[in-house]
Amino acid sequence: MIQYALNFFTAPVFEGDEEKTRKAKVHNALTISIMAVLALAAAVNPFAFPRPMETFISIGFYFAVVLVSHVLNLQGYGQTARWFFISTVFCSLTVSILMSGGINNVSLVYYIALTVIAGLLLGTRAAVAVAMVSLSATIVMYVLHKTGVLMPQLFPVTSEASLIIITFSLIITTIPLTLTLNALSSAIAKSKRENEEREKIEQALRQSEEK
Repeated sequence: MIQYALNFFTAPVFEGDEEKTRKAKVHNALTISIMAVLALAAAVNPFAFPRPMETFISIGFYFAVVLVSHVLNLQGYGQTARWFFISTVFCSLTVSILMSGGINNVSLVYYIALTVIAGLLLGTRAAVAVAMVSLSATIVMYVLHKTGVLMPQLFPVTSEASLIIITFSLIITTIPLTLTLNALSSAIAKSKRENEEREKIEQALRQSEEK
């Protein structure tokens, strides 16, 4: 049981493929963090959100999506896990925003977090694609608002809910960004050490040839 729990929280390692291992590690930390924050959100739900039952169902849905993505990543289906996570979260998030006031909903900040995550996990093209689709969805909401279309308020956003949403957005953006920057720093340091060792070897060879 203990070993199973350890395996659940440990990112897979792919020998000979540092980039794949890095993405798996970032994905693993991201999904674990999101599940922890969702569990915390469920705990404070009755006190922070005006409609706790609807919010609890929404939290449960996102938790299931993140859990599936986490398991897929552990089993080595990293690319599938990441695309599943990005696409499912984007679609459900857009529906949620449309059902909760549209352009006036603070949850729009999640589009920024999702764009950053897509870039770190899937690359530049994915980041650009998510950014463009997010912008398009936001423009549609803006047009609906300007033309007088009244959006439903299934999930009214209180000041407490806004605080939780902003905090959550910052957390899920900071974690993968920090891990990626640390990995890049480690790679640069490793490359520097290898260059220094190579220079020492070349210098030793030149000295031996001169003798």
